[in-house]
Amino acid sequence: MKNFFYILLLFLSPSLWAHPHLWIDVDLNFTSSGLLHVHWTFDEYFSSDMILNYDVNRNDILEQNEQDEINRIVFRNMINYDYFLDIVRDGKKVDIPLASNFKASIKNHKLIYDFDVPLKQSWNDMEIIPWDKTYFADMRLTSCPDSIPGTNVTVIQEKLKRDTLGWGTIEVPGVFLKEN
Repeated sequence: MKNFFYILLLFLSPSLWAHPHLWIDVDLNFTSSGLLHVHWTFDEYFSSDMILNYDVNRNDILEQNEQDEINRIVFRNMINYDYFLDIVRDGKKVDIPLASNFKASIKNHKLIYDFDVPLKQSWNDMEIIPWDKTYFADMRLTSCPDSIPGTNVTVIQEKLKRDTLGWGTIEVPGVFLKEN
C-alpha cells in the first residue's frame, strides 16, 4: 500500500506534466526582398542532447554531413509546425512556405539553427509571432531590428496573449510591421 501511495503521488506531481520542455531564443531579421531570416539558439539541455547525437566526431563543429542529418531527421519536420511561426496579415494566417538555407552550428555549447522563410507578401501590416501552440517549446524574442533596410517599414515589438493547446493562455513575443 505504501508503494501505491508513492506512485500515485509521483503521477499527481505537477512538475511531471509541466511545460515547456525546451527553450529557444529567437532573433528575426528582414530583407527588402521579403526574406525572413530566423536564428534560433536552443537551451543547454536540448543542445547537449542534440550535440551528443549529431556531432558524431565530437569536435564541437557540425560538419556538413552532420548538418544534413539534422536537417533530414529533425528540421524538415518543422514545416508541420510552421517553424514555430504565426504570421498574420489582414487578420488572416499566412501559409508558411518551405524554409531555405538551413544551417546548424554550435556556439558556446549551444545548438544554433539559421534558416530563411521566403514571404511573397509585402511586409506592411504583417504580424510575426514566434511561438509553439503546444507549449512544448518556449520562444523568447531576443533580437529584432527597428526597421527593415531599404523600406519605410517600422518593426514594433509587442507582447501578445495566445491560447495554448491544453496549457492555458500564455504571453508570447511578437512583432508588428507597419509602413510609415
